[in-house]
Amino acid sequence: IVCLGDTHYSSMRWRTKELKEQNHYFYSRIFETFFAQDADLYVSLGDLTHYGSRREFGSVYRLIHQYKKADQRFEAVVGNHDLLV
Repeated sequence: IVCLGDTHYSSMRWRTKELKEQNHYFYSRIFETFFAQDADLYVSLGDLTHYGSRREFGSVYRLIHQYKKADQRFEAVVGNHDLLV
């Protein structure tokens, strides 16, 4: 089991194009490294998003599901930041 916690993914709704690009690059590298590990299960231990908005969940899950392993072996525990909206 590989675990990751408190990623606090933000869709950066009110930020500049450059900051959004850096944000995307940063999280792409995190999930690339996360799913590069050989495991039977990949788990987010809460606070996958920062504000818990649909936009954030949609964006972060688009990143996550780029990895075939995530389709059947990714589970997310809901954290307090995932429930803010």
